[in-house]
Amino acid sequence: MDQSLFTIYYENPYWVGIIEHTVDGSYSVARIVFGPEPTDAEILEYLFKNYPNNLRFTKPVEGPNQCYKSQHINPKRRQREAANLLAQRGTSTKKAHEAIQRSYEQYKQEKHKIDHKLKDEEAEQKYLRKIEKKKQKKRGR
Repeated sequence: MDQSLFTIYYENPYWVGIIEHTVDGSYSVARIVFGPEPTDAEILEYLFKNYPNNLRFTKPVEGPNQCYKSQHINPKRRQREAANLLAQRGTSTKKAHEAIQRSYEQYKQEKHKIDHKLKDEEAEQKYLRKIEKKKQKKRGR
């Protein structure tokens, strides 16, 4: 079953949106930075254009997400829950925050490996140029 939850909040100095997406027990999260406070129309337009294909979701984490309830809820209770969600600051669930952090850490590790590899290749090229230059100097003798 496909379920998604979109939360928007203010994270100084930008407005940030979190999309939590659950598909058949796998849970993934996408983070969107809006900049200045977006209007409802801007949010809807952004979601229509980019959801779900153009958003960068984290790698899926196995396990059901307990933040969705498919049963009927009393309207007054639903109103209280909505007020509590509005009062929360930050990501909508701790699980979403952890998924974003894991994704960020993986990105940093991958970036570090790529940078290290490029640095090694550059050092190798520099060494080869140095050797070639020495050979050119010895050539005329």
